[in-house]
Amino acid sequence: MPAGDTTVTHRALRDKLLRMGLLDQTVRVGFTAASAADTGFVRASMGIDSMLTQELGAIVDSAGWPTHSMVGRQAADAAFLILQHSPSDAFQRATLPLLQMAARSGEAGVGNVALLTDRILTHDGKPQLYGTQFRIVNGELMPYPIENIEMLDQRRNAAGLMPMNDYVRLLQQTYEGPVRWPLDSAR
Repeated sequence: MPAGDTTVTHRALRDKLLRMGLLDQTVRVGFTAASAADTGFVRASMGIDSMLTQELGAIVDSAGWPTHSMVGRQAADAAFLILQHSPSDAFQRATLPLLQMAARSGEAGVGNVALLTDRILTHDGKPQLYGTQFRIVNGELMPYPIENIEMLDQRRNAAGLMPMNDYVRLLQQTYEGPVRWPLDSAR
């Protein structure tokens, strides 16, 4: 049993989410800025993401958003990653209020709300608030437009996220490629 999960109320659901989360992360092993151009890699990832989205949707429909006390922190974080990687904008939008409510009561990570908020904003063609979403442009990672960039690190801090410069260094290490930061111009 994962550490800190001795009081979960839905053990079978916890175990299922942990398995689903492992699949979500396994399909991403080897993801780099270069592999994002491989259509086979992208198709395989999206197929897994679609399947996991359907499974998570059924869980949310029957049990609500998987909270820390319900399934444990690790399984709740796995559920979030599946939601974040979902190819369904509609599912992400519909689930964001449940995640926000869970975060307000300490049952989900505030940073997860920030990540999903940015994902939805960028999908809608709007500037993101927390600088968490990047795209590949000419072989380098570049953040989608960011609202009021002067206040970015203050918003990131309030959401429990690391400072942007630290995040950029982490992205450079993780994706083994260049990251464009700071930006020459931002909204």
